[in-house]
Amino acid sequence: MAQRTFKNWRDLASLDYFELLDDGRLALVADGVQDCVDMHTHFGCTFLIAKSIDLMAKPPLKHNFEPDLPVNLDLYSGEDFHNVRADWAMEDYKGQALAWTGNPKYKHVTHTIPNLLWEMDALKIKYSVSLCLDITNSSNSRRILDAARNEPRIIVYPCLHPKDRNARAKIEEYVAAGALGMKMHPEIVRTAIDDESSLNLARMWAKISNGMPVLPHSGFNGFEPEKVREHANIEKYEPLCALLAESGTPCILGHTAMNQYKKATALAQKFETVYLEIGGQPPAHLKWIIDTIGYDRLVYGTDWPVYPQSIPMAKVLITTEEYPEARMPILRDNAMRLINYAKEKSKTGAAV
Repeated sequence: MAQRTFKNWRDLASLDYFELLDDGRLALVADGVQDCVDMHTHFGCTFLIAKSIDLMAKPPLKHNFEPDLPVNLDLYSGEDFHNVRADWAMEDYKGQALAWTGNPKYKHVTHTIPNLLWEMDALKIKYSVSLCLDITNSSNSRRILDAARNEPRIIVYPCLHPKDRNARAKIEEYVAAGALGMKMHPEIVRTAIDDESSLNLARMWAKISNGMPVLPHSGFNGFEPEKVREHANIEKYEPLCALLAESGTPCILGHTAMNQYKKATALAQKFETVYLEIGGQPPAHLKWIIDTIGYDRLVYGTDWPVYPQSIPMAKVLITTEEYPEARMPILRDNAMRLINYAKEKSKTGAAV
């Protein structure tokens, strides 16, 4: 059995899949694994009074998962944080709302396009999907679309607040600017996924984008404030999945609902348009999911820069020792099917 506990994420180099480079990156050396796709990344977003960051800068990269935190691959990744650093989210994210300067002491200032590409290169990741985060008065989606316009390896899923009165115009603008999917985050916007405004937004996106994918954050790990947690309770997601299924729009459940992964899997059983983004899920969960529904609708995601891209990759590689035929579909092929589907939809232009 492969080693499962490590003193830090760089110690994953003790697995046969990786080697540690002189510059501190982990390089992928697993045979036959290449051109991977990460379906769940983020760039440095800002809100309220915080200064927007330079998305093309390259300061030394700082993951939210700090360099000397222990790693236990048998846990859902969020538990590694909260077992050691319970207030990490408040400590790291307050700068995204309040920081007046671009000082790289704030981790989010280092979450830039060059830094993501730098990590992708070593791990043979060809494409990453950037999931934007926006509230009503922020403009992260627009800025990220603009910054990524000339970087074909970055695919952008903008985010809208479900109660944004300008949602229709923004969707048309984002699709015209090259978006290939939409991000929904009920916790960030503090609006339940089954609220009528959330469902109306998804319906509008499906129509205007001609059915490009929707990737909602889903589920909880038990550490979130209860009021926020309930907005993303997987038990609220069936109306969204059903609505999108009616138009053939793929719905990619982010995190596979964390600790609610069995309920997320049940939705994938019920709706053929539901995919599971498995970032953070440990091998035992992944094996159960594969045994239950197969692997044709599972996609690799990392939640970078919260985590290094290598931690979720290690979990997929360990799992697929038992299921070698599933390795490249999960790490590449299933995601490429979604990307190519969205590109075909984009050729027809926005439906207004």
